[in-house]
Amino acid sequence: MSVTGEFQRYLEVTLDHLDSLGQEAEEGTSDPCLVTLREELEGARPEPTTPISESAGRALKALDAHDWSASEQAPCLYPAHLLQKTQLSVRDLVGISRIILGRSN
Repeated sequence: MSVTGEFQRYLEVTLDHLDSLGQEAEEGTSDPCLVTLREELEGARPEPTTPISESAGRALKALDAHDWSASEQAPCLYPAHLLQKTQLSVRDLVGISRIILGRSN
């Protein structure tokens, strides 16, 4: 699979996990950071006229701004197993984005 395909796959997995978190949050709670992050990652979807590096940069910017890789992020709102899956998918997305952008950290 191409780097673009891998990026798209990791992005989709992360979006799916964010959707699951949103559906499983404690009743009556709404995490605006979760909604905003999801919207920003939607904006990182590659398009035919957009270089993959631009999409990867948008994804990294969104993930850095919201720091969803941190285990302390709203743990009480979400089931631990879903939070862990989301954190792992975020790390994968960060990794592929950094590869695309040629960054090591």
